[in-house]
Amino acid sequence: ASTRARLAAALGAEPRWLWLVAPRAELERRLAERRGHFFGPGLLESQLAALDPPPGALSIDATRPFADVVAEVA
Repeated sequence: ASTRARLAAALGAEPRWLWLVAPRAELERRLAERRGHFFGPGLLESQLAALDPPPGALSIDATRPFADVVAEVA
């Protein structure tokens, strides 16, 4: 079973999924600014290839200020 299915089963209900969206260039910029983190820019390609948006997920623009993202989710 998928990770999402296992999470839903553990919750006993179908969760509401959030899908944080950012352009590739923004993700590359953020990764380049990280120092000493295990997830370097070289891992981005495989992660983007594996992305699978959950059906019906609330799509959120992750380039907006954190407080705005939290307010939209709430």
